[in-house]
This record gives sequence, C-alpha cells and structure tokens, in this order.
Amino acid sequence: MTLPFGTDNDIRREAALLLEQWSTPDGGFILGDYGDGAAIGVSDERKRVMLQAFCELAAPELLDQIPCAAAGG
Repeated sequence: MTLPFGTDNDIRREAALLLEQWSTPDGGFILGDYGDGAAIGVSDERKRVMLQAFCELAAPELLDQIPCAAAGG
C-alpha cells in the first residue's frame, strides 16, 4: 500500500484507485484520519498530501473549506 509512504504522485494515484474501486454516489468510501500520525510514522505533510488528493478527486468544492488540504498547507 502506497498510502501514506509513497511520493505525492504515488499517493494521488492510489487515492484515485481507492475512490474508483470503493466509492459510489450513495457512499461506500469513508476517508478518516488516524489522528496521531506520529504514532504510526506518518508526518503531517504526508497526511496533508493524502487529504488534498482525496479532496481534489472527490470533492474539489471542499478544498477551500479544509485549511490543511489547501495547496501549500
């Protein structure tokens, strides 16, 4: 699994694959945050890249409402 340890492009590709395989108009894919990224070896930057990738693909209208997903942090 690439998330959360791949390059930015790897993460975007895997986010697209997950959404393609699991999301439906009625739901089916729920994105969640473990919370304590440091406990599982995930930096805040990697978490931001993942959130931004999912938002860009599934809900671009939310990007400006989620500060940590905004480009550049």
